[in-house]
Amino acid sequence: MSARVRAGARTRGRTSVAALLVGALLALVGCTGDEGGGTPARTLPVDLPDLTLASFDGGPELELAELEGPAVINLWASWCTPCRKEMPLLEEFHQEHGSEVQMIGVDFQDNQVDGPKGAKALAEETGVTYPLHTDFEGQIAEAPMPRVPSLPFLLFVDAEGQVVAWEFKVVESVDDLEQLVAEHLDVEVT
Repeated sequence: MSARVRAGARTRGRTSVAALLVGALLALVGCTGDEGGGTPARTLPVDLPDLTLASFDGGPELELAELEGPAVINLWASWCTPCRKEMPLLEEFHQEHGSEVQMIGVDFQDNQVDGPKGAKALAEETGVTYPLHTDFEGQIAEAPMPRVPSLPFLLFVDAEGQVVAWEFKVVESVDDLEQLVAEHLDVEVT
């Protein structure tokens, strides 16, 4: 094999490897050019899945398909550092606006570190009083719902119980969440 043929084969091989790496990276971070904060595009609104989520503390289960909004569903986990920072803000939103917009937390795929033990400790540490449920298998993120690229992840549910928007976003302040609620749920909270 000539030097020129070997060089061409190496270049094609590097290009193929580079293309695979870029594709894998884009898939990993969800940056596919689709709508919804880097998650795959779906036609919105979508119905919540017919899924029962266990209560975090032994309270009533949550039948997602029967949920009526407006509501914000926050997917979180104990290993998620931004989740730790935003949970007190979500609690503050719940205290101020819970009668207008439900806040619901879902401990999502939290079997990576301490599982339920770490999640319960985080809930106690952050003083969360809004309803918490568990989805250790990640079933909420199955079709027609979005792929969850990372946590925290927010689902916005309208009065008819349909998901009208989702955000892969860290809530930085109560005002930040109020703006998202106004934008996605057309609910002015003050």
